[in-house]
Amino acid sequence: PRLVLFDLDRGCEIAMRALGARYFTLEAGKPTGCNPLQLEPTPARIQFWEQLVRTCIETSTLPLLPADERAIADAVQAVAMMPAALRRFSTLRQNLPKAGENSLYERLGRWCRGGALGWVFDEADDRLCDLHGATVIGFDTTEFLDLPEVRTPVMLYLLHVMEELVNGERLIYVISEFWKALDHPIFSEFAKQKQKTIRKQNGLGIFDTQSPSDVLRHAIGRTMVEQSVTKIFLANPEAVREEYVDGFGLSQAEFEIVRSLGAQGGRRFMVKQGHASAICELDLSGMDDFITVLSATTDNVALLDEIRERHGNDPFQWLPVLLREVQDRKTRTSRSGS
Repeated sequence: PRLVLFDLDRGCEIAMRALGARYFTLEAGKPTGCNPLQLEPTPARIQFWEQLVRTCIETSTLPLLPADERAIADAVQAVAMMPAALRRFSTLRQNLPKAGENSLYERLGRWCRGGALGWVFDEADDRLCDLHGATVIGFDTTEFLDLPEVRTPVMLYLLHVMEELVNGERLIYVISEFWKALDHPIFSEFAKQKQKTIRKQNGLGIFDTQSPSDVLRHAIGRTMVEQSVTKIFLANPEAVREEYVDGFGLSQAEFEIVRSLGAQGGRRFMVKQGHASAICELDLSGMDDFITVLSATTDNVALLDEIRERHGNDPFQWLPVLLREVQDRKTRTSRSGS
């Protein structure tokens, strides 16, 4: 199956790259490599481009008029006829009306090369146009979560890219700490609708969160819970009954199990599907190499960057080096502490 993961704090990067992933870390202030206009024009994509430009330009204090929307549509159609190298926001801006205060031309200027937000869509060629051949894809969007003006257009594009990968073949999409994504209206609406249809399209969605209350406080939180057929609960001695029983539908007995799972140590968790539940254990003792890959730390991710600089992106080249250097570091730390 194809795997698409929206990561947070690069927490899954080592595991994703070990699987040979195309992994994209989008950093605020640096060219993202997202240039939607360089995708091959199709009627659906042209419609999306119009939506994206409207999203970038429109604000609560400057709503778009029908004439503005027609002008944007005309500009997008004009750019769609151009060669890929010319299809970018700067070119589109040249086709927008310049007359009057707060013209569309002026308002899009922030998103063009030389503008405050030119790095988002206009200062690099597109890196996402050839993902149809990739089976593992990761996006780290951590730096955009606290930038409302940027995060909505960026998430709009990433979701469009993912939607194009849904073609009836098996697909898994994962959203880490998905309650943060739910703060984006576009993302929350996508998640709500996609959860209703993804199984029919031969796919499934996986969502994780450390805090149930963060999910349940959202308007669509309970809808997401209802649409999630299988739920996995980790130990939580501080679990709140209203959240787990009323919110997630656990029985009183299951709630007590979640509260006591960690009492005996180990790595126990509860899987619930419908009215049935089971207690499971994932024992990784003695499997330090696997833990290094599966559970990325800030130090290990920084080390991964250094090693990839020297050895490239092939996991068969960098992974043995990473595991060896992590083990060497542990040995040095152990000796210095004894």
